[in-house]
Amino acid sequence: MSEQTSSVGPRIRELRKSCGMTLQELSEFTGLSVGHLSQIERGLASPTLASLDKVAEALGTTVAHLVSGPEDERLVVRKGEEEVATFPDINTEVGYYRFSETSAVLEDIVVRPGESGEQQWSRHVYPEIAFVVEGELTLVLEDARVVLRPGDAFLVPRNRRHKLFNEGAEACRSVWVYLRQS
Repeated sequence: MSEQTSSVGPRIRELRKSCGMTLQELSEFTGLSVGHLSQIERGLASPTLASLDKVAEALGTTVAHLVSGPEDERLVVRKGEEEVATFPDINTEVGYYRFSETSAVLEDIVVRPGESGEQQWSRHVYPEIAFVVEGELTLVLEDARVVLRPGDAFLVPRNRRHKLFNEGAEACRSVWVYLRQS
């Protein structure tokens, strides 16, 4: 086991505890067994990339952070420096503006019209705050459904199932901030 992979387990344990999460809760978020997660945290098992991806999502971080540790403090992200991910199956494009690991992440999310909301539910260990800039966004937060318009802001509390989609005629742009635990 390399030095880099042997430090993954303790890093996962530290992040999990800083989120106030038990091994059982991490297991529920990731679908990995409590025993396997415990072995990873103690350095007795090496996680697969797929497992690391699930753990990183559940802990609100990146695989890179789990493997290599925190990045240097980053206070400014210039246009063009953001990471952009396109999800054609849900008509969505996300611009990720990542600052330092102990800071917030800002997302610029564009949802194109025509999305029906049949995608999977999301759930995170951190709360999210969002603001609709243009278009209409339908938010389903567990059993509540609300249509949001430009100027509307909303909070998705930690651990709450939610999904969003665009039933309108034009693209919707919203800005999200993830409030991670430090």
